[in-house]
Amino acid sequence: MSDESPLTLHQLERERFEAERARQDSIAARYSMVQLGLFGLSVVLAGSGLFGGPSRPLLLAGLGAFVVFLVVRAFQGRVITRRDRAEVRRDVNDLQVRRMLGRFDEVPPPGAALPPVMSRSPA
Repeated sequence: MSDESPLTLHQLERERFEAERARQDSIAARYSMVQLGLFGLSVVLAGSGLFGGPSRPLLLAGLGAFVVFLVVRAFQGRVITRRDRAEVRRDVNDLQVRRMLGRFDEVPPPGAALPPVMSRSPA
């Protein structure tokens, strides 16, 4: 069992979840670039297969690229969900830090919905 104070634990958790959120956001951005390339490739291949002299192999290659695009989109959705979960957990720990530091003017009243993204505090 750690002998760290609850304040220190919440600060560490807040930092850990912020790092996780940033990591997931970076992965999601890379997936977006891959999606852009795959979608462009599918349009070029399918368009060439349809309009550049009908070519079944090009049309099928375009369709295949589009299917891969959809698969990458599904993976990106999962990454975005993990990013959002880390963001909420960071905000919950930030809220606890604010309470423990006595910054009650920065804490929503009981029963109020938490804002989607709370600003980071310097503590």
